[in-house]
Amino acid sequence: MKIRRVKQKSGWKGWQVDFGMVTQPDGTRRRVQKCFSTQADAQKALGDAKDKRQVYGDSAMTLTEDERVRFVAARDQLATAGATIEEAVAAFMRTAKAVCDPQPLGTLLDRCIEDKAAVGKRHLYVRKLWSSCNSFIAPRKDQLAHTVTPAEVQAWISGNGWAPKTQRVYLGDLHTLFAWANSKRIMATNPASQRGPDRIVLLPMEDKEIGRLSVNQVKRLVRAAARVPGPKEEDFRPLLWYVVIATFAGVRPKEVARMDRADVDLEERHVVVQGRHSKTRQRRTVDLTAEACAWLALDPRRTGKIVPKNLKKRWLRLRRSAGLEPWPHDGARHTFASMHYAQHQDEALLKAQMGHSEDEDTLMQSYRALATRKEAVEFWGFMPSARRMALWKQIPPSFAGRKHNRPRLRVYVPR
Repeated sequence: MKIRRVKQKSGWKGWQVDFGMVTQPDGTRRRVQKCFSTQADAQKALGDAKDKRQVYGDSAMTLTEDERVRFVAARDQLATAGATIEEAVAAFMRTAKAVCDPQPLGTLLDRCIEDKAAVGKRHLYVRKLWSSCNSFIAPRKDQLAHTVTPAEVQAWISGNGWAPKTQRVYLGDLHTLFAWANSKRIMATNPASQRGPDRIVLLPMEDKEIGRLSVNQVKRLVRAAARVPGPKEEDFRPLLWYVVIATFAGVRPKEVARMDRADVDLEERHVVVQGRHSKTRQRRTVDLTAEACAWLALDPRRTGKIVPKNLKKRWLRLRRSAGLEPWPHDGARHTFASMHYAQHQDEALLKAQMGHSEDEDTLMQSYRALATRKEAVEFWGFMPSARRMALWKQIPPSFAGRKHNRPRLRVYVPR
């Protein structure tokens, strides 16, 4: 490669860069020359070309012994058909999706996170996606994304000692990242895919029993949340709506935490989960029984957030006071699903109430035969007693949030 000064027949003067013989996409080789108006532009183009050739030269020197053997074997196999490596690559690239924007993995993750946040993904989702993907990317930030192989992903997913479910969560997030890169043409394939000959192999899932609450445990929990406390006891009544909606309507805890009391209609007996509150971003309506509405009607407040401040700590103290530690994963939602199916035997209705897709089979595989019809009748018929409703009227939860909720009575003592 060299630079020389040229003068064309038209009288134009400039600088010409000779890049030498260059392999074309069709496999042929021809000399490439390009003219520039200034010597500085020509020198810059020549420097860029030399840097590119140096990069490819360094890459060739870093090939492993196994890669060299495979290269020679592929070259010899093509030679039997009268073809070259360049021709084979050109034929493949004509049908394959080309990589137009090679990016290091570190930059790829940053761009993906920024894009997800820009389109309105929730902060918790974005943070979890970054954490999972960074586990794979941290030791290889400078590696070009399109050079990642399924073997690297397999070694990562199998070498951390994760449980089967954890493997699927981490691999799913990494697959999301690479799928985003495919859409931006940063990567041509998805090395985290579970399809094809190079699919990632995961540990088999164990068929574990879904954790739910018994009817007696539900009663203890609701009564603890609805109990009018004594002078030295904490008032858990601000948590009553949270407990009832999660247990008797099956709304996800994080969805309840985003909802307002205005989303609950006690007259029409339903809960509206707005799209902005829903995990799936789709609006749905969940029915309430008359018994559930009776529990909700104890609290006269109809505006403001459903959950109080310091929900996490207060929810833990409530469970402990009801003797429900440890708490089963998604215990309230699983209880609702089990009791609903036992009562109605309607899969489509249960999917609609819980916000599951129509083609999702895991719902029925998990909740079928977890509760009996007798348990369901007792569960759905549970409602507050007349004595409890009278106590709420005498001492309304206007002191919610204070540990010693009862008002201090001023007693006049004559001297």
